[in-house]
Formats: sequence, structure tokens, C-alpha cells
Amino acid sequence: MRGEIYMRVLLVSPLPPPTGGIATWSLKFLEYCRNNNINVVTINTAIIGKRGKFYGSKRNPFTEIYRLVKIIRLTLKTIKKKEISIAHVNSSCSKLGIFKDYLIIKILSKKKIPIIFQCHCNICDQINNNTIQKFFLKRICKKVKLVMTLNMDSLNYIKEMGIINCKIFPNFIDDDFLIDIPKKVNEKINKVVYVGHVSIEKGVQEILWTAERFKDIEFILLGSIHYGIDVVQIPNNVKFLGNKKHEEIIYYLDQADVFVFPSYSEGFSLALLEAMSRGLPIIATDVGNNKELLENKIGKGGIIIDPRDKFALYNAMISIKDKEIRKNFSLFNYNISKKYVKSKVLGDLIVIYNTIIEMR
Repeated sequence: MRGEIYMRVLLVSPLPPPTGGIATWSLKFLEYCRNNNINVVTINTAIIGKRGKFYGSKRNPFTEIYRLVKIIRLTLKTIKKKEISIAHVNSSCSKLGIFKDYLIIKILSKKKIPIIFQCHCNICDQINNNTIQKFFLKRICKKVKLVMTLNMDSLNYIKEMGIINCKIFPNFIDDDFLIDIPKKVNEKINKVVYVGHVSIEKGVQEILWTAERFKDIEFILLGSIHYGIDVVQIPNNVKFLGNKKHEEIIYYLDQADVFVFPSYSEGFSLALLEAMSRGLPIIATDVGNNKELLENKIGKGGIIIDPRDKFALYNAMISIKDKEIRKNFSLFNYNISKKYVKSKVLGDLIVIYNTIIEMR
């Protein structure tokens, strides 16, 4: 562990339940801190009520007000009782969430606590030129020491508001998720896998349409099924297997020949990074950090397509049938994913903490 200064971190973030991307990030962060003797105090901002149990449930205004008041009270109580070295606020930048984040950050900044604000989303999609959201986001960015984004589009969005204290900070995978040796590439494609929410917004309709045209290939979809997906009229070569545990996901990734990820919007996809870490060739849409992960001056790890384009996915499937292309993609992904293991990424985060604390 690279941090030398004693610190007490205040983590303002959703924790399970429900399980989501930010909540999972938070659990892994807390585990890392425990293993490296870093003191962390948490303020749980997770949704409650029916929204916390059922995907797609409508907001109850009374529940939301109660949740906001509870979070604010806990924030005030925490900073009164504890000496905080630095605060790390995780945000999805949602319409109501950004207002909640602003109130919390305003309280923390009055106590002169240095703050890191991390946006776990594609900011352009979440804010979408909403004047009120943009107003609070800008006020937040001016009050914190550092704004961290997941991709270049989000970073540019922040910079266009006149904010200079910002940088890209990536998601990470568990160290043991990284495959030990380069993946063996088969002569032909037998299995294609997708991991994530099985929803329209993730491009699952395009996967089903493509699967109908490649009947000799098995398409395996891992993840919870959301509204709008017809699970009755699906091609015979498609399997919906639901949510799977960590080791089961590794098994299905290793059994596959290609990973498809035709999502309409992303920040920094953990599912994509995990597939790369197992040496899988990728077909992914040009959203979020996908292209930044899969292409650089050295080479490519997959084929980038436009979102909502089933014909592009179909054509990419034809192109990626070539074994040599898949072999090159696989090796690129195996090598590049080594930069994103938890020990390295969170080690870098502790260095950032120390730097900011020293400047306090």
C-alpha cells in the first residue's frame, strides 16, 4: 500500500442493497481499505422503499424526502463526531441525486474538508443539457478539490464548464479476474456471451435480431431481465441464464469466443473490462469509455459499432469470424486489462488522497 499519511476517509456512496455498479465499487473499495489499514467512515446514499427492491418502480416523494433528510442528518452527525481527512462522494449525476450531492458537499466544504467528487456515469447522457442539473453540477465542481470522470466525453463536458481540477479515473477489476495466460482462440465461433442488464437500453434487441441470423452460434445472456424484453419469442440459439456469481461469470466468459456489448449508454463498463481481462475479442458500441478501452496506438481489442444499429452488429459478427482477427483482439485485451486491476487502481487513488491531504 502506497499511502503513508494516516487518514480517515469519508465515503459518501450507495451501498447494497440494492446491488448496482456504484454500490459494488464501494464494497470493493471498503474491502481494499480494510486490507490496507485505511480508516473509512461511510454515509449510505442508496435508494430505499420499493425503488430499492424493484427495478423500474416509481419514486415516492415522501420516501425521497425522508431519505434526503436522513442522509443530511447523518452527514452532520458524522462530521461533528469524526475528524475527517478527506471525503469521497460517488454520484450517478441523476436529476434528484445531483441536488442531494450538492447539499452534502456544501456541508462538507463549510467544514473545510477536502472533497473528491467522482461521477460514475456518462455525464453527457445523464445531464442531457438539463439546466437545473447542470447548475448544481457546476456548483459542486467549484467546491471540490478534484472531479473524477470515467471517460473522455465526460471529462470534456466538465472542462467546458470552466473546471480545470478534473481527470479521468477508471473502474477496476479484481486482481484474480485477470486470466493467467493468453486465451486459446478457437478456429470458429461457437459461443457469444453478453453480461449485464437484459434490457432494451443495453442493446439486447439487437443481440436477439443478430442471433436469428447466426443459428449455428449459441448466444448466452447473463443478467437480470428487465421490462420490454420478450422472453417467449426468442431464437432457439439464445439462452437467458439470469444473474450469476463471480466465479460463474468467469466460467461463461472462458467458454465463449466473443463478447458482445451493444449498449446505448455507458460510463466505464465493468462488464466490458472483465471480458477483456479474460482475453475475449469484443464487439461494442461507441459509447462511454468503450472505444478508449478497445483502441489505442498499439492496436485494437475489438470492433466498435454505432449504438441502435442491428446491421452493424451483424456485419461485425461476420468480420470477427476470422481467427487471426480474434487472436489479435484477444492478445490486445489480455495485455491492456492488466492496467485496471484493483490493487493498482485503488493504490493510485490512495496516492491522490495523500496528495490532496498534504495540500490542505
